[in-house]
Parts: sequence; structure tokens; C-alpha cells
Amino acid sequence: MATFTNRITELIGNDYTTIASNSYLDLFNAAVSEVADMAPPELLLKYAVDPSDLDENTTTLTTVEGKKVLLVTRLDDSSPRLAQECKPVSIQAFEKAKDANSIYLATKYNPVYAYITDGGTTALTILPEPIVHEDVKVYHFTYTTISDLAVSTIAGLPNELENAVVLKACINILQTYISDFVQDEEDAELQQMIMVQIKTLSVSFEKEMARYMEQDATPRGE
Repeated sequence: MATFTNRITELIGNDYTTIASNSYLDLFNAAVSEVADMAPPELLLKYAVDPSDLDENTTTLTTVEGKKVLLVTRLDDSSPRLAQECKPVSIQAFEKAKDANSIYLATKYNPVYAYITDGGTTALTILPEPIVHEDVKVYHFTYTTISDLAVSTIAGLPNELENAVVLKACINILQTYISDFVQDEEDAELQQMIMVQIKTLSVSFEKEMARYMEQDATPRGE
């Protein structure tokens, strides 16, 4: 299988490695994050790492930085116990979910979660809190940082999305070239050619991502 280095070179040549401070790696990693954010959680779940488990001893998930939460489930105490999907809500709605007199009260059959920040620490917090026999699972995708493009896979990312990542990375890199041309007043004709190439790649990227969109063309990510 071709490496990402080869696949990018096939589309835009190998001059991209001359970008200052090797920022092409940052641009590639940005493409990974952008594609992951646009992808439907259902697709990312296929390749998700083991979910984080919460229980009566660990009721919140504090290691949320650098993660895209895909699904949160909470067991109820029915027989058999069923995993109820937790609905993501805002901090304001989360506060209402605590009120026993509110129609928005969270129950074990209608649980919710929110990102609560306290003292500089953000934690994924669930209502009702997990208790004995009512555990929580948090499925997530960890944003990957590639340090060498001489590889052919991205940990945790479905193979189906790799082509979209390559296309988006090429667009990001070429846009950096355009910025350099503007600042350095380089060849206007070459700049125009690169702009045309960006437009062509953008069309290909949009078509590629459209494969994972809802029928109304709305991205299915968070």
C-alpha cells in the first residue's frame, strides 16, 4: 500500500517538503482532524479504541482533551439491563437536568452528558451519575498526530477516509504556498496555476466526503 508521502507527491509533487519548519506535518494532521470531525460517528465507531468505563468510583471522564466523543451509553437497572444512549447537552441544559421539578430532569432512561469545566479542568459529566450496576461507557476517537508521512495508515481512522485526508492535506499545503507567494510577491502565473489546482482538489474532496453525508448533505459529525 502506498505511503502518504507517495500519495501526496502523486497529486502535488514533492516540493511540499520544503515548507518552513516542516509545517506540512501540521497541515496533514489538521486534515486528519478536519476529516474526523466531518465523518459520521457511526463510521468512526467501527475503528474506535476500547471505550472508557465509568462507575460509582469514577463518575466523570477527565481525559477528554484531544478526543472526539462518538457515543456515551449508561446501563439502566432493568432486567436485562439495557444501555441507554446519553444525550449531549449544553451546560445550561445540564443544570436543568438536575432539577427534580423540571420537565428536563435526567433519568436512567433518559440520561444526558455535558462538558463541565472547573478549576481549569474539563470533565465529561453524566446525569444521573453512574452507580452500582449502572455503568457508563464513553466511545471516542483520539485525534492522531502523525510525525512521519512514510506510513500508509492512521491509527483509529477508517481506511475509507484516508483518500479524503490526502486530498485535504494537499489543499492545506497548497494554500500555504499561496500565502508564501503573496508575501514574497512570487510569480503571479504560477500562483494562478496553484489556485486552479486547489479548486480542482477541493471539488474532489467535497465529492469524497459526500459519500459519508446524510441525504440532506449535512455533515453527520458533532
